[in-house]
Amino acid sequence: MKEHSTIGYDVFKHSNRDLLKVAAFIAHQQHERWNGRGYPQGLKGEEIHIFGRIIAIADVFDAPGSNRIYKKAWSDEEITDRQLPSMPMTYSITLAGQSISQPACNS
Repeated sequence: MKEHSTIGYDVFKHSNRDLLKVAAFIAHQQHERWNGRGYPQGLKGEEIHIFGRIIAIADVFDAPGSNRIYKKAWSDEEITDRQLPSMPMTYSITLAGQSISQPACNS
């Protein structure tokens, strides 16, 4: 399961396109955690590229809010109640605070 981050990185890392280089950073670092307990590299804090940090926080809110074959989607309130307590240890405090205090985009 944890190999998908490295596989995604390997797919995009040699691209000459800036967007795909960004995809490589995201694939490789979105599961890293501020406290160093993520994977695949065990990076912590500022070692994690900003792209990986942003997507990790987005995923904290997106994944639980999506239906899966093994679970029903959580409401926004459930996501906030369940995810907020662990965010300071797990994600960039500055980014996490901004993601919660900014209103959602309606597109």
